[in-house]
Amino acid sequence: MDIFSVFLNFRATDAVDIFVVALIFYVAFTILRESRSFSALRGLFIIIFCSLLIWMVAQVFALTATVRVLENSLPLVVIFFVLLFQGELKKALTDFGQTSLFRPFLKTVRFDLDEVVKAAVRLSERRTGALIAIERRNSLAPYIEVGTALDAQVSTELLRTLFAIQTPLHDGAVVIRNGLVAAASCLLPLSENPSLSKDLGTRHRAGIGLTEQTDAIVVIVSEETGTISLAQGGMIERNLDADTLRARLQSLLDFQEARDGKD
Repeated sequence: MDIFSVFLNFRATDAVDIFVVALIFYVAFTILRESRSFSALRGLFIIIFCSLLIWMVAQVFALTATVRVLENSLPLVVIFFVLLFQGELKKALTDFGQTSLFRPFLKTVRFDLDEVVKAAVRLSERRTGALIAIERRNSLAPYIEVGTALDAQVSTELLRTLFAIQTPLHDGAVVIRNGLVAAASCLLPLSENPSLSKDLGTRHRAGIGLTEQTDAIVVIVSEETGTISLAQGGMIERNLDADTLRARLQSLLDFQEARDGKD
């Protein structure tokens, strides 16, 4: 069937069919446009779209060899793309599962944010380096397993003690999971983003690196300057005060704190 026959046999149901497919693509793009995996998916869609355009032109000019090559190679291109970008596609599916559409079915983590904020401020005042990772939807189990298990209540004094230089667990990150300090001295992956500022040290790059691979939120206190930073989504916000840090954490975690729930 050539392209002219396709247009001659075009029905109203075909228009509805095209609209539904376009709507699905639009929703997928809207949901994933803020994720790092969006670039990979956009590349796949561009390849498919360009291939379809070339196929239509080849049909018009009866380029039989081109049509056959495209029809036979496109599935292989898709398979190759999926294998090459399997990490990005997995992240895309994770991002989709974290959208507000599914949020009512997902767990809600509750703990007192003030304990984390106060700890960050105290550590900042003493210029004690700190790395506090808060788990959200993506599991941080691989990083917890290499650390020292604690399963303790989140408190300012505990966090200050864990990062005190004289304590054996001060190196690495503390991970908060399910409202508890799950582990300390956890090793996080370093960011490989070449565009990061050169004055960011290993601690900051580790915090950013974790947020590039998961949806975790990481509070970072600089040992050199005492500045408080917040990393999420592969980005970092620096020089935060207590009020700004608390507001950003509550906004990103999207829950009413346990302390407020007791009022």
